[in-house]
Amino acid sequence: MRYIFVFSSLLGCLTFFCPAQVIEDGSISRKLEQLEQQIRVNPDEPSSYYNRGLVYLKQKAWVESRLDFKKYLSLCPDQAKGWNNLAATQFHLQEYPEALDSWERALKLEPDSIVFFKNKIIVLQKLKRYSEALALIEQRKLNGFRWHVLKADLLHGLDRPEEEIKELKAALESNPDNADLRYRLANLIKKRGHIREAKEEFMKLTRPGKGQMPEAFYQLALLEYKENNLNQSLSYIDRWLLIYPNDVTGLQFQAYLRETVWQKEAYDSYKKGLISESRQLYDKLIKEFPEKAVYYFNRGLCLMKLNKNEEAIRDFTFVLSLHPRHQEALYQRGRLFLLEKGWKDAASDFLALSAVTPSKEIWLNLSVCSYNMDEEELSNQYYQKARDMDPSLPEYHEFYRQK
Repeated sequence: MRYIFVFSSLLGCLTFFCPAQVIEDGSISRKLEQLEQQIRVNPDEPSSYYNRGLVYLKQKAWVESRLDFKKYLSLCPDQAKGWNNLAATQFHLQEYPEALDSWERALKLEPDSIVFFKNKIIVLQKLKRYSEALALIEQRKLNGFRWHVLKADLLHGLDRPEEEIKELKAALESNPDNADLRYRLANLIKKRGHIREAKEEFMKLTRPGKGQMPEAFYQLALLEYKENNLNQSLSYIDRWLLIYPNDVTGLQFQAYLRETVWQKEAYDSYKKGLISESRQLYDKLIKEFPEKAVYYFNRGLCLMKLNKNEEAIRDFTFVLSLHPRHQEALYQRGRLFLLEKGWKDAASDFLALSAVTPSKEIWLNLSVCSYNMDEEELSNQYYQKARDMDPSLPEYHEFYRQK
């Protein structure tokens, strides 16, 4: 999608000779009628075939254009422009070896023509004869923006990335606002593992002006994420979505980053004792991700610390509605019921826990619940289970006399 770019030479547009007046005088159909009339009157006039070939070329009627240029060259074989235009039709028909032969003929007639030379390089590139094309450019010592880009394309075909990077940088020195080229350079540097340099190049593409490319925001978000700079990554994806608000992948990435950042901040705040701040972050997480039980559980822990027991009980109850065997939620809710003297509810939670993870504390809590519900025999039974696990506990009556 947007993040993928295609390597294509900025010299990739073939050059052919097409005098403006041939195309612009009247409609195409009328021009073709005039030329066909001229050919009927004088079938050996080369210019009629040449001009009709140009009209067909303009219409992208490659087969018809090729026929006319071949006829023209049968009458005027020493015309370089004819060989160039024939090669253009052959190129568009993907007859690359034939196109190469035609451009070589054009160059024999006009060896100093940069236009013909450029077209020859393009067809060599299509034939994947990258080394040959590169050597020809080096022989002529051709430099400048367009040639640096073409050399970069050829080096890409040869899988020589360091040299490709060098040529792209040279091209950007003369045309620093070329966003497509800089984006290509930044991606290539990123692929080579030079993350800091890649970020610098992407950053240049985020500046307002004609050299800006919005896709750089997305790439920067990915790079910052890989380096675990989550807040910075989130800021870049937010800017990306200001430009492309309906991008599904961007929205999913933003949601993931928000969740990860808020989750980390909430956890860190809790660890630092900033319980109110942690609770507020869990409020945000629950609003954004209402189906995730873990955030209700963690908010419940915050509410316990803030002595908001009834609210905490509601959160733990919601967790248990989704995961009835959630042991931590059962344990914390049971503790809160104990604090609120909800003996029956507390006993229910601790009894459920005793079937899964029996412990001294659970048996003692069950004993306390039963004791406060005047179920002394049951309370004593639970207490003895606790003593079995910890013989250092005092006798049952002694324990409650101390209480």
